[in-house]
Amino acid sequence: MNAIDMTVNDWNEYLIWEDNFIQELDKKESYVKPESEKTEEEKHISRLADVVYYQAKTLEPCITADISSIIENTKGKLLTTVSPKTGLRVPSHVLKEKASIERKIIADSYAYLGDFEKASSGIRDSVRYTIIFEDEDYTQGVDNFLHQLENLGYYDIEVKNNWSTNKDDKKRTCQGINVKLKSREGMYFEIQFHTPNSHDIKETNTRRLYRVIRDKNAPDFRRNQANNLRILLQSRVNAPDNIEDYRFISNNNSMRR
Repeated sequence: MNAIDMTVNDWNEYLIWEDNFIQELDKKESYVKPESEKTEEEKHISRLADVVYYQAKTLEPCITADISSIIENTKGKLLTTVSPKTGLRVPSHVLKEKASIERKIIADSYAYLGDFEKASSGIRDSVRYTIIFEDEDYTQGVDNFLHQLENLGYYDIEVKNNWSTNKDDKKRTCQGINVKLKSREGMYFEIQFHTPNSHDIKETNTRRLYRVIRDKNAPDFRRNQANNLRILLQSRVNAPDNIEDYRFISNNNSMRR
């Protein structure tokens, strides 16, 4: 059964289940075990997360300053939120929390045959930003923004264009452009570029669905329901003109390593 075949009652029942599941997931993910209760392996992972976190915390202000200065000269909008500490607007979700880094090290370690050091060194989103351009400004806006960062000394710019105009494509992921790049000091960080439409669908609908889909503890049929709804929602994202053809072309003939 796909998303279109499901009845209103089917979806109401799913959404009630999803709400309870996400609440329990939030409780579990917000829990941080006291240091005295951690195993030696958990303490090792915690130390690795410390290194990632404090490097990110140290370098983030300079990166944010550069991002903000470029934004002022573009038609883009940096996603921000009000800081509960200062009352000032700051970039949203810019610094990954240490507990989240620990979970990512554990999850990514499976790809490295349990090597936590390699998993920690492979983290590329301890600092991340979301930038939104209107549809008509999107392609040129993204390209100009990345070249301005390059002119400031940022390098190893890796651009993943996730846009697809095929609304029946079941492999469609979150629509947008995802960029991994290095700061002048050599730390990877992430920028996501969205349109208002693609960001709205991601934040208000598909973020929760992805959490269900990724969680192996969720029943298979619930994960399938979530994936079917994700496909349906992604089909409602309007792609900017000719965006599928966009490729970033560096101005540097010899990239720094």
